[in-house]
Amino acid sequence: MPVAAHKGAIAFGLVYIPVQFFSAIGENRVSFNQLHKGSMARIRYKKVREDTGEEVAPEEIVRGYQYEKGKYVTLTDDEIELMKTPKDRAITISRFVERGSIDPVFYEKSYHVAPDGSDKAFHLLRQAMLQQGVVAVATSVLGTKDAVLMLSPNEQGMLAKSLYYLSEIKTVPMPTAQVGLSQQEIEMANMLVQSMQGSFQPELYQDHYEERLREAIMAKVQGQEIVAPAQPPNNVIDLMDALQRSLAHQPQPGTWMPPPQAPPAFARQQ
Repeated sequence: MPVAAHKGAIAFGLVYIPVQFFSAIGENRVSFNQLHKGSMARIRYKKVREDTGEEVAPEEIVRGYQYEKGKYVTLTDDEIELMKTPKDRAITISRFVERGSIDPVFYEKSYHVAPDGSDKAFHLLRQAMLQQGVVAVATSVLGTKDAVLMLSPNEQGMLAKSLYYLSEIKTVPMPTAQVGLSQQEIEMANMLVQSMQGSFQPELYQDHYEERLREAIMAKVQGQEIVAPAQPPNNVIDLMDALQRSLAHQPQPGTWMPPPQAPPAFARQQ
């Protein structure tokens, strides 16, 4: 059984629904070690005491807040937990909003939400939200941070997404230029969009770059050279030409598939 990242209770009016949050994301990427260029020895980072330079074990490290220069007060995890009120521990729904009305730029982390001994109340809330086509905006304390959450029901259960605060969202760095578009260009673009419409099928997408990276690593282990793949020629002259060529290569609407992946970024040398 996976370890819950957070436990609390959804406060839905006067109804309390105990739930657990489980992280919905697990990364599996190629990781590199830092090495000394000459000897190939590992480069490691050590936590050391500032006053003596001695290395410190993880169990010797505590959390401290500097309230004056050189003066700290420490807090344990238990003490931080004691400061939380019942309201802090609750996942309090403040309102329901239309699904899709929250800009994805606010999404931070995703969690699977599972009932924790309150299956009937949990699924009653989930079913009501599904029928109304809404998601819930809620507040809680996750760890040591006051968090805004979006609770989103689905056919399998419910997802919670922690949201960034408005003050954390950066504005567009450069204004979008105002350009003139011909009616023909707009119509062609609409036709291209329509020809590529379909449902999102996550199983069609894989991290092909990650696969090519692993293949390139194994090739180099075997003493083979890594070279750049040949680039396809680009003979597009103007926007209309690009739109027309794109439409010519599209299948019937509703049958769009992801474009073919690029060839491996290396060639095996004998």
